[in-house]
Amino acid sequence: MLESIINSQKTEELLLKVNLKPQEIDKVLSENNLLYNNKTYPLILNPIILSNQEKLNKLASSWYKLINNITNEIKENKKLQEEIKKLNPNYKVLVNNLINNNESPACFSRIDGILTENGIKLTEFNMNSPGGLLTLEKMHSLITSLYEEKEIINKNKFYFQKGSEALKNFFINSYSKKADNGLFAIIGKKDDEEKAEHLFWKKTLEDNGIPTILIDYQDKNLSFNGNLKYNNEKIDIIYRRLFPIKNKDLIKAEQNNSCYFINPLYSSVFGNKSMLSLIHKLKNLDGFENSKDFIKNSIIKTQELSIAENINKEKSVIKISESSGGKGVFIGKATSEEKWNSLLKNPNGKIIQEYIPQPKRNFIGNKYPTLTLRKFDFNLYVLKDKAIMPYIRVNAPNEYRSNNACGSSESICLFEK
Repeated sequence: MLESIINSQKTEELLLKVNLKPQEIDKVLSENNLLYNNKTYPLILNPIILSNQEKLNKLASSWYKLINNITNEIKENKKLQEEIKKLNPNYKVLVNNLINNNESPACFSRIDGILTENGIKLTEFNMNSPGGLLTLEKMHSLITSLYEEKEIINKNKFYFQKGSEALKNFFINSYSKKADNGLFAIIGKKDDEEKAEHLFWKKTLEDNGIPTILIDYQDKNLSFNGNLKYNNEKIDIIYRRLFPIKNKDLIKAEQNNSCYFINPLYSSVFGNKSMLSLIHKLKNLDGFENSKDFIKNSIIKTQELSIAENINKEKSVIKISESSGGKGVFIGKATSEEKWNSLLKNPNGKIIQEYIPQPKRNFIGNKYPTLTLRKFDFNLYVLKDKAIMPYIRVNAPNEYRSNNACGSSESICLFEK
């Protein structure tokens, strides 16, 4: 099954064509502003070749249907509403917003998983308008420039799925359909790590005649009085990088449907890892017939740690439900007995998942410039029900976690035509 997704032979052929020049790579990355925590971006130079794009489209479509099924169930199921509200005190208002809103919570998102012999197992959802597309696309152009023979790309008709094109068209169409000559607001932090990406979107939208503004979510000039406004200018569309629950004006704007959110605030509840446990509970309910097999086969087995039974440390992962960056991830076989027992004694706010070993490939990168066998996970940007860009995160050597904060490197994927 893994070979039906990855073309191993052509991936290895491509690896042989990498012309690595370590002394030049960091210079090129710096010139292109590919920095992570003020250091040059960890770059993988040999992307994997995916042989089946249709499988990813099917995955995205099934995931989108599932999220909408769950949304409809939440609106009707008061018991489920209460379970979600218990996950986080802030979710009370978000669940109420979801009940009174007709927009799908799944707009622009990222789903993370692991490639296995039985297909792709999803392990997490990111619903906070995930960034990174432009960084990956810049990396792609640099990667191809390092091949000794670019003809290998043309000869095999490999291509890269450019996610920013799909997202740009979606932004423009959303403004055309949803806006009434108001502002398109991009909301994040003043020193957001995605600032360069936000500046790109601002320029792109303005070049297409759309009035666009960048706003810090704590900016006092953002206010709601029947309409959401910035310095008394009406906002019609919001693209947010963060989940700004502390900004009551944004909450009120969503409650009153006064503007269109690209990813509504209430979509954040689906990013809580405990939702994966609830999803498995829902699969046998009426209305989930079309999603039952998808949940069983494609969503990693997840339980609330507080009620989990028959725990096998060597085959399990404990995660803090609202953690990120790998900080709250404890893989059983890589965690001390003392730490593991401490987690079991304090189970609230944690989930436990089945541990699935990541596949391994030989990779070359700027941080590890010799051929090294490394583990990797699989990530997919999804726009509504469409797969718009896959990529992989390659673990640092001898590291179980694939997060950037844990030293991982990223790489785009190429498709065969």
